[in-house]
Amino acid sequence: MHFTTNRRVPALLFFPFITVIFLFFAFWPIEDNTQIPKSWPKPFHKLHKIDSNWFKLGRMLFYDTRISKNQTVSCASCHQSATAFAHVDHPLSHGVYDRIGIRNAPALFNLAWYKAFMWDGRAINAKAQAQIPIEHPDEMDLPIQQAVSYINQAPVYKKAIQQCTSGYSLSPSDVLHALEVFVLNIISSQSKYDLVRAGKAQFNADESAGYAIYKTHCASCHAEPLMSTGDFSNNKLPLQPLMPDYGRFKITLHAKDSFIFKIPSLRNLSYSFPYMHDGRFSSLRQVLQHYRRGPGKQVYTAQPFTLENENQLLAFLFTLNDSVFVQNPAYKVPQEIRNQ
Repeated sequence: MHFTTNRRVPALLFFPFITVIFLFFAFWPIEDNTQIPKSWPKPFHKLHKIDSNWFKLGRMLFYDTRISKNQTVSCASCHQSATAFAHVDHPLSHGVYDRIGIRNAPALFNLAWYKAFMWDGRAINAKAQAQIPIEHPDEMDLPIQQAVSYINQAPVYKKAIQQCTSGYSLSPSDVLHALEVFVLNIISSQSKYDLVRAGKAQFNADESAGYAIYKTHCASCHAEPLMSTGDFSNNKLPLQPLMPDYGRFKITLHAKDSFIFKIPSLRNLSYSFPYMHDGRFSSLRQVLQHYRRGPGKQVYTAQPFTLENENQLLAFLFTLNDSVFVQNPAYKVPQEIRNQ
């Protein structure tokens, strides 16, 4: 996933300084997010300020159980801010009436830099990503029109609706746009790794060795700085016989897409267990052992991957944890929803 002095500044120096600060913020693009490192690529999707009205509305909707059939499940039920917007208490997502999904709920951050969403890439934008779980029978199981009706009837949304639309009700497109703005502006960029890239910190010996191993074994799929190319890959996970998942093939019907899934980011892994599309691994060491000596070793054709390498790589992966991000109050449940 940042100096004070008691000395007084002479007035002749103070006012030019204020002028520079004013100009800096005056010409900072309104859609930009100041947490984004300058070395990052340009995002594919538009960013908004996290104090924008649409962001605030999207945040309310994200935490509101009204948009589920039995009013018990929200987006945050599976995507919890303290766990990098993933879940940690079960391998597969849980929906209304204790229904069990077929996949592990993925972490949500830095999505503005990706072209496709969800494990199989079925959503081509964040609006679709928001609508699919709302209407999916194993998740929230509510037609979007009904979800919008519930929101429009809730007094807590009156002010937010007027601020965003200058009207008194939301359309399905409005609701999905608000959720889109919120999730696209969930950004993790303040980990130790990011500080090292910015020249504000240094890796220790194990972290440095692990970084070198990462560049040899992992970077082709988990590319810097986002730690994912956003592409799809087959990582040689054995098929689960009781719940076979053919991955992207179900979307494209192309044989070449069998058993391939979206490559997740390596950021915030300490918070977002379990791992893989079906949550089969509960620890990072299990994941690395899959690649070191299990079926996943076929993925790598570079130098041998030893236990010492594994420990060093883990040390590096821990530098990708962003505690500032998971504690950021801007992403927590808003007071309007919490106080209901």
